[in-house]
Amino acid sequence: MRRAFPAEAGMWALWDAARFARVRDYRAWKRELLHEADLLRHVAAGVLVPVNISSESGCEFEVRAGLPGSARATIRERESQFCAASSAPFLLASSGEACLSAIGDVGLGLEESVARIPLPAGRYSAVVHLLDWRKELAGGDADAVRRPGALPDFLILLNPAAAGFRPPPTLDTFRQDGPPPTNPELLAAISHARAKSYDAFLSILKVMMRSTVILGAQKGVESASLSVPLPEDVEVPLLAVQAHGGKKMLAVFTDLQALEARRPGCGWVAMAGGDALLHALKANFDGIILNPAGPGLEVPRAVLARAV
Repeated sequence: MRRAFPAEAGMWALWDAARFARVRDYRAWKRELLHEADLLRHVAAGVLVPVNISSESGCEFEVRAGLPGSARATIRERESQFCAASSAPFLLASSGEACLSAIGDVGLGLEESVARIPLPAGRYSAVVHLLDWRKELAGGDADAVRRPGALPDFLILLNPAAAGFRPPPTLDTFRQDGPPPTNPELLAAISHARAKSYDAFLSILKVMMRSTVILGAQKGVESASLSVPLPEDVEVPLLAVQAHGGKKMLAVFTDLQALEARRPGCGWVAMAGGDALLHALKANFDGIILNPAGPGLEVPRAVLARAV
């Protein structure tokens, strides 16, 4: 689904149609959605995903869903290249139809102001990406005019959520302490790797060492359900993968989408690429595996030791 909306809201929302079916007038809307505490309650329940931009400008959205039993919805290479920020995953519990609108139009039945999206009943992980289409068209010119074929302002990707996935509620779609890394350069280097030679590995590790990467954080069932960055002073075991021959590899991810593909709802930490390599060596991993859910690239310990 792709839809442009006029300039009228500083907050947009993706919401479950059935949950707000009784909100048919402004009085009912005020009871359900007027206060921040009300919005947080709906976010916590998984019936509303906030897209909070704090700017009343027109926006164009694209929503893609990976349905149960089918391929996951993923960010494409072009989109990743111009991705300015990505949210941590939100929960969306669908009753069969989701809607996208300005926050002031949630549930009011204003068909011209609401985009309706058929979505099979179930629990979904929703990740919001902010795309800089102006950078692609005009090098970031704020006065650039959108042309046919331009990227949308926002891309929302929906995928089936893991059992027990329940992220903490927030209205800050994009965290104020900086967005998660996206690493289009590193992702491209991994995707284009052909030969598994020392020189090929070294070339990729050089890109990694000037990048900030994501490591999955395991801290028991409770913390594993938090798809948010963990504080730097919290020590947690990191996500590992058992490779061929029983080798234990440190899982390294270019972005949250890659982590979600491997372990939906997993907590995470951002780390300088060079520090991640050093950690793999000091913690006696047999190497690293980059984006293990795909395209995936195993780099053995011996190559890491020579690279750093």
